[in-house]
Amino acid sequence: MWRGGDRDALVDRVQRRIDTLVESGDPELVVEPAAVADASALLELAVEATGPESFTVVDGDAYQIAGWLHWVRFHQLPDGEGEIDRQIALSVFATLHPRFPEFLPAQLREHFDNGVTLADAVGLSWPERVGAAQDAYAKTGDAETLDLLIALLRGGLPHLAGDDARRFAVLNDLGNALVGRYERAGEPADLDEAMEAINSALRLAPSGEAVTAVLRSNLSNALRLRFFRLGRRTDLDDAITLSRAAAGEAADQEHMPLILSGLGAVLQLRYDRDGDLADLADAIAAGRTAVAEAPAGSELRHVCLSNLAGSLWARLRRFGRDADADECITLCREALSWLDAKHPGRAVLEANLAAALWMRFQSTDDLVEIGTAAEAIERALLGTPAGDPNRPFWLASASWIRLDQFRRSGQVADLDAAIAAMREGVRTVPADHPYRARILNDLGSALLARYDWRGERADLTEAVRAAREATKQPVDADASGLLTLGQALLTAWRNGVDGVGTHEAVTAMREALRQLPDDHAMRPVVLSGLGSALMARFRDSGHRPYLDESIAADRAAVAATPDDHASLPRYLSNYCAALATRFEYTAATADIEEAVTVGRRAVAATPMGHPALSRRERHLAASLRQRFAHAARVEDGAESLEFFRRAATRPEAAAGDRLLAALAWGDLAAERGLPESAADGYATALAALPDLAWRGLGRGSQEKHLGDRAGLAPAAGAWALTAGRPHDAVGLIDRGRGILWTQLLDTRSDLATLAARAPGLAARLDAVRTALDALGAEVTIDLPRVRFTANRGTRPGEDEAPG
Repeated sequence: MWRGGDRDALVDRVQRRIDTLVESGDPELVVEPAAVADASALLELAVEATGPESFTVVDGDAYQIAGWLHWVRFHQLPDGEGEIDRQIALSVFATLHPRFPEFLPAQLREHFDNGVTLADAVGLSWPERVGAAQDAYAKTGDAETLDLLIALLRGGLPHLAGDDARRFAVLNDLGNALVGRYERAGEPADLDEAMEAINSALRLAPSGEAVTAVLRSNLSNALRLRFFRLGRRTDLDDAITLSRAAAGEAADQEHMPLILSGLGAVLQLRYDRDGDLADLADAIAAGRTAVAEAPAGSELRHVCLSNLAGSLWARLRRFGRDADADECITLCREALSWLDAKHPGRAVLEANLAAALWMRFQSTDDLVEIGTAAEAIERALLGTPAGDPNRPFWLASASWIRLDQFRRSGQVADLDAAIAAMREGVRTVPADHPYRARILNDLGSALLARYDWRGERADLTEAVRAAREATKQPVDADASGLLTLGQALLTAWRNGVDGVGTHEAVTAMREALRQLPDDHAMRPVVLSGLGSALMARFRDSGHRPYLDESIAADRAAVAATPDDHASLPRYLSNYCAALATRFEYTAATADIEEAVTVGRRAVAATPMGHPALSRRERHLAASLRQRFAHAARVEDGAESLEFFRRAATRPEAAAGDRLLAALAWGDLAAERGLPESAADGYATALAALPDLAWRGLGRGSQEKHLGDRAGLAPAAGAWALTAGRPHDAVGLIDRGRGILWTQLLDTRSDLATLAARAPGLAARLDAVRTALDALGAEVTIDLPRVRFTANRGTRPGEDEAPG
């Protein structure tokens, strides 16, 4: 709704465009695209619908200024380019002439005074102009053409008598045009007016005619869109009832494909909401029949292809079948081949294509495929304005794709882009919308991934908050949301966040698993997450059954995953770490033997350059180290040391993974009396520390990382001395001091000005200085051996998060 001040500012802006042309002769302000947007906004606020069949000009000044802008724009544009402006201007002035002839340009007023009709002025009859506008919009998808079509249809209705047989057809066309504009701009008033118009058309249409089937299908589509906006279950049920009735009434094959395709679309939506597989099966069946009956080359074929692709995508999410991904991709690409580059229908198809490519990437781990998916979703978003009801869901797709790009490439920019997309989605979806939970869940997942990479505590706090909010939405929490909540709670517990316990994490994971049928594609990832939660519960409580159940869950995740699936190495690595943990308590040879075996499988199945390879090598190395200690196999000790070294020097790995592997390398070398190797391991750990405590982190996170590793530089120096490398020892200790000083430099400025304005903040900053200064004084050097952990390769919580 326009406020008075907004209206006045808009009128002044359009008037200034015209005045600038008149005064200076410079046409730039009237021919630029922004001028059309201003004029369209003026026309919208100047007209008030008195029902779907008529409208009233409520602001003559605004209406006539908009008409004048189109009129002068027509005269300034090159020949042939201003025809739409000419027709809009003539429609405006024809409407104004009976009551406000003084608003018209002189030559037009003379024509209309002499009885020239609008049709005569434009050069085509009103039905011909409507038909021309419909054809032009179908070919180009141009927004200005759509505005012209709506203006023509609205303007024609008052001239059609109530019993005119054409009236219901015009109302239907107006409704469809308004639906099209709603899909582009997301203005609720357009959708409301569209539904009024189609309902009126349905009441006027001759009963028993085939056309009523088309009208019911169109009304079903409008209800589908209102469900997207408001999330009302009744809208979905009503849409399905209308579409089923339309399919039963349609006597001609011309409209049957579109009606069946619409039925498939609303059935799929209800499946998405309720999870009833019968709805999904019916959706796919209707979609297949629609595609089979849609003539090649017809305007409606791309719609049928797009809707069937959407239903197959839903089944792909449910079962993870590669055949569904392949068919979905093929359908989207065929549909895109039919559409002009600027057609508004391309955005939906690009989004479906991106989603299918992303799902296929889950099995193939193909970087080219995920890159193609990212390009497709970016094209979809570029073609979708901020108010479009689809945009939040496509932002969700963008976040999934960017998150997996990050997990595969380690490029933090991809992760930041995923989080930005999710934050925009959360801002734009209404608080009570049923899909808000899904978007919050995705935000939580992305924030957890960034915390795992950067260690910024604010990300962890926000992730827990988003995951909790997702499970408290008006709709019941689904398995995906519960999985993210469980993972967020686990990560928070491992990092000492107050008020978070392992019991809640286990409860969330159990409920997620309970919701999933045995054949659901998500079941392996939830089983793996449950295994992690149960392991944490065991460490928290010491209750042995939790440990055994954890291993059973990890084993089930591995068993449920195909050998060629990209997620299998992650589940194997988690299973390896769990078995190694149980071996610590039982010394059962079978456990450590199996741990080494599955650890080798995990490493072998992970491509070189994968960011998770470092962590999986570290899990394997830790298992080999345990077997070396248990069975004294010399080859195990050497191989463990080599895998720790490899894991510590993977440049694509997260800093935290490299640091832990390097520390374990140093520890094991020290145990084996290998000072050269121990010095190299600790030096490698020291080199990773600046990346872990980088300057972009919050101060609290920096302090924690530096404080946890306060003895690292002395350890590296001590072992360098033991190895007979005194020069290296001095350099390593200086490097450690340099890391601390680099982080502290910004805290050295004078606090007098800050103290004068915010004494409390200045006091807190001074306390931080004092705490950081104290770190150096607490360091002690114990030559020649410095130990940090008993077994750094299997620290609590080192499993990989479900993805």
